[in-house]
Amino acid sequence: MTLSDYDVLIQLSWAGGRLRPSELADRILLSRGGVTRLLSGLESKGFVERSRSCADGRVFYAVLAAAGSKQLQAASKTHRQGIDELFTSHFSGRELKQLAALLGRLALGEPADKDRRDLSELRARPRFQ
Repeated sequence: MTLSDYDVLIQLSWAGGRLRPSELADRILLSRGGVTRLLSGLESKGFVERSRSCADGRVFYAVLAAAGSKQLQAASKTHRQGIDELFTSHFSGRELKQLAALLGRLALGEPADKDRRDLSELRARPRFQ
């Protein structure tokens, strides 16, 4: 399973099991054509099914199939182990909490504190010396 396959399955799971391909494209930052190819591959493996909208026959949904849900559960364990090995194992518990709080602000769109320091001098410095 590719990382893109995993991303599609997890997005479908988080969305309650179904999304329109255009919604999926927005969530995984892939073109609509790319999503169509990805869904075709997942459908051939039995992980995703296509379902027509009852309200509009032109619209279809990508639906997480039972086999896709099982595959997602298995892949999630491996995915979490990889994240732990490559990322979280390099930080203490306190650092992880701080990092989660900082990254959480990005997800929520919260602004920085009013009295944050000016970062212009840091941006002007070369990154590698």
